[in-house]
Amino acid sequence: MCGAALRLVILLSVPVLVTACQRSAPRPSIVLVVLDTTRADAVSAYGSVKGSTPTVDALARTGLLYEHAFSNANWTLPSHASLFTGLLPSQNGVQGGTDALGDLPTVADLLGQAGYETVGVSENPWLGPNNPMAKRFERFQRADKDLVGDVEQWLRSRTDARPFFLFLNIMDSHGPYKLRERNPFLPAGVTRQQAREVLKVLGRGLHEYLCTATPEQWDMTVLRALYLGNVQAADAKLGRVLAQLEPVRQAGPVIVIVTSDHGEYFGEQSLIEHEIGVGNAVLHVPLVVNGLVDTPPARIAAPVQLVDLMPSMLHWAGAPVPPNLAGEVLATAEPARPRTRPIVAEFHEYRLSDPSLTPGARAVEEGKWRNCGPEDRVSGDMRALLDFPYKLIAYTKYPPALFDVRADPREQHDMARGQPETLAKLSAELTALLPALALREPAPKAQLDAAEIERLRALGYLAE
Repeated sequence: MCGAALRLVILLSVPVLVTACQRSAPRPSIVLVVLDTTRADAVSAYGSVKGSTPTVDALARTGLLYEHAFSNANWTLPSHASLFTGLLPSQNGVQGGTDALGDLPTVADLLGQAGYETVGVSENPWLGPNNPMAKRFERFQRADKDLVGDVEQWLRSRTDARPFFLFLNIMDSHGPYKLRERNPFLPAGVTRQQAREVLKVLGRGLHEYLCTATPEQWDMTVLRALYLGNVQAADAKLGRVLAQLEPVRQAGPVIVIVTSDHGEYFGEQSLIEHEIGVGNAVLHVPLVVNGLVDTPPARIAAPVQLVDLMPSMLHWAGAPVPPNLAGEVLATAEPARPRTRPIVAEFHEYRLSDPSLTPGARAVEEGKWRNCGPEDRVSGDMRALLDFPYKLIAYTKYPPALFDVRADPREQHDMARGQPETLAKLSAELTALLPALALREPAPKAQLDAAEIERLRALGYLAE
């Protein structure tokens, strides 16, 4: 049909005919999966570990794997807000324990306006149905136990012929770490009882490890092994979701995107979990895209960031991309001539500056950091600028730090004194960006119902 139409170009208008041909191709449905709290090096497709994520690995083999993908924040709310809006935390206003976006459009808004059915299912209580970001979807629900059943139920009841945008947050990688019946990642000789003892120490509070831990520490090795068991469980759940979606994927184009909102510390920079900071351990995340039409499989080394996903999804759906975003459409092949592009991440301190903290919660927060000193750089706001492979960390309360994240991914060797020219260059780049990072006031504090508060407390987010 399109070939015959194009032969009429001499007689008819070119734009009209090209548009008619384009319309004959079905628009892809889009599945965006966030494997919450999953570091890039916990995904076996990245080569640091074996067998942790066979489902993601299979998607990567026939799709695109971005080797250097970075989150724009260290935890759930600001990271998802950046992912959904294409804007950095200072630009969208979602910082600290806040979640309101005002009138900023999200990818769910814009895909909905473009005719997509928009559905979200989240296991993370921060992203419950009451969250303003969740309210931008036509349908959004919190999965209390396992979202596979929720996806199955939606697919069974679905009669809509529209393409869909399905967002999923899978929570298994997130703590508390579990001693699973089978964990091939535990170091040889480590007994289940020893692993339980490490979990007991962690259960007494993060103060046991904060500002004292190192990646080489035995406890950290055990915790990371338990974490990898969690990651393996998240990947298995993803596999079950994709099995549910297989008939849809066979019937028409479906783009599957797998990433994470942030990673996890295991002694890097003497930190644990992901409460603060802009270290590589919490910013370097996996990113795999599968299902793009006429796109050969590739591993792409050019650095990218989560704010790139919003404009990319809109572009792939044929929807208009808003101007003035921090993100840009992802390259689908390695650029022939890589260009310099700064990647930015932000941390906005909120834990002790939050006036709503009860005296008990404030005491817990203060006690948590009792082993930390000025040399640990754990307070105040922080921003990271990555001009790959060099990364600047700018602090409001401490001197800046400089790392080569390719040669030193654990960021153990601060080069700020040894490379003053590189430090000055990246500092100037960040200074030039600052006017664009002050567009919005911080949003109001997140509103949570009683059930969400209890679930967050179980995850270690909230003190009594």
